[in-house]
Amino acid sequence: MKAVRPITILCLLLILFFSCGKKEKDQAASTSIGETRFSADKPEYGGTLVRALSGEPVSLQPLYGYSDGASCEVIIHLFPPLVRKLEDPDRPGFPKLTPVLAESWSFSPDGRELEFKLRENVHWEDGVEVTTEDVIFTYQKAIDHTTKTIVHYAFSRIDTVLALDKYRFKVFYNQPYVYAVFRWDIGLLPKHILTGKDINTNEFNRRPVGYGMFKFVNWASNEQIIIEANENSYWGRPYLDRMIFRIIPESAVQILELKAGNLDLVTRLHTTQFVRDLVGPEVEQNINKYEYEDTFMYGLVFNLKVDLFQDKRIRQAIYHAIDKQSIIQGVQLGKGRPGWGPIPPESWAHNSNIKKYPHDPQQALELLASAGWKDHNGDGFLDQDGKNFEFTALSFQNESVQQIVTIIQQQLKKVGIKMKIKVVEWSVYLNSFVAKRNFDVCVTRGGQGVMDPDLVFTFHSSQIHDTEYNWASYINPTVDTLIEKSLTTFDVDKRKQYFFKAQQIIAEDVPVIYLYLRNSMLAVNKRVQGVRPLPSPLGFDHNLDYWWIPKIYQRQKKY
Repeated sequence: MKAVRPITILCLLLILFFSCGKKEKDQAASTSIGETRFSADKPEYGGTLVRALSGEPVSLQPLYGYSDGASCEVIIHLFPPLVRKLEDPDRPGFPKLTPVLAESWSFSPDGRELEFKLRENVHWEDGVEVTTEDVIFTYQKAIDHTTKTIVHYAFSRIDTVLALDKYRFKVFYNQPYVYAVFRWDIGLLPKHILTGKDINTNEFNRRPVGYGMFKFVNWASNEQIIIEANENSYWGRPYLDRMIFRIIPESAVQILELKAGNLDLVTRLHTTQFVRDLVGPEVEQNINKYEYEDTFMYGLVFNLKVDLFQDKRIRQAIYHAIDKQSIIQGVQLGKGRPGWGPIPPESWAHNSNIKKYPHDPQQALELLASAGWKDHNGDGFLDQDGKNFEFTALSFQNESVQQIVTIIQQQLKKVGIKMKIKVVEWSVYLNSFVAKRNFDVCVTRGGQGVMDPDLVFTFHSSQIHDTEYNWASYINPTVDTLIEKSLTTFDVDKRKQYFFKAQQIIAEDVPVIYLYLRNSMLAVNKRVQGVRPLPSPLGFDHNLDYWWIPKIYQRQKKY
């Protein structure tokens, strides 16, 4: 496993801040801000953390909001899941599936029954206790196909869920399911508030009532979302008084606000900002910079419902026409790795021997010619039956993404392909275009897990419906079968074989062009303590509820 490389800190404190609802022992910390040095014997309460969001969340209601990264960044603080991947106390830096809202779980010998025990005395913000009634209600909403959620498939293998008492419930599966426990990595909905309501449109989506360490305060559209400490949280009060999520799509503005001291945290930094903009004595005095290899990948998704992309030779040709190294150098200044498949190299399930498509413009032209696309009229662009080879790439407002599509546009032009670019705001991208499959190709970013990857959401034919994640509308019965087998056997060697074969077929079919895995970069004001970014899947925010700010550096401004 590659080590995290803080730019201004040479080693990380390997302390687990969040495990089974208990705070660890307070630790001494020492750092510097400007000319002043301070030493704190223990974390101090109070203060406001101001962080940037690159887009407007679609919803703060868990089932709906899980489809969107910006929404998830807020939801996790309001609706702790039953289980979550957190740092393994026995292997610092490595993930472990950890009970959070759940207290424990157990399987029946045949692997078809899963029993959970909820923690007692966890309460919604209005004082009502969280019980198995909320579990059953959430499950029923999740499997209702009128509900806007990506969670449908996660529960599709369940026959029924029964409440055994106020805190215990049992899940009955129609067959053994390797992801059974992790699929309960979701927050619950309050039955007493949402019964009889349309959860897709209810005001709860914008004014949620949760049960986490923070509670919702306000959402000003296109401006900011404020959450504050929940004094009655089961897990204890967070050190911070509040967090403010400022919605700032322009990354350059985020950097200016960070350097001015108006932001404390900026994530997903563009490499040029990290290397060229965040430099100098003032930055070194006031800002910590962190960089680590991530499994976060950029890709180009084909909409296979579009006639132009029905022939896989076309998709393979476009793959050959793209120079990944040029993109990595141009966008990331070399801080990234080429991607060749859906499962990251760090995973035990990664197949390094799948078919690859190295940059080869001549091979691209030959494949296109075999599919009938040539420059018949000499205008520099390919055509067939009087129609140019032309399509539009859908992008969203993000500097890296826009650079990627611009470079690809130039590379495809060299082989006679005309690619136009459409840029929209993130929530519009997601809801008006991608969810409705209203695009030719779209640039995406995301990643599979290292612990236990799952190809269902992006490649199983059951996931081609609106709001679900098979954005390519990819259908391959053999891949479906292999994915199904990988879900129902606990034999790791057999699962590995199924994953390997599925990756080989997907690589041949090219529903997605995998571009590169970027290095993750973030910047944090030095007044913020407790920051310990770890490699994926833990990331920078695995312990964010336990960050703190010394009193002498807490913001006085009222928000």
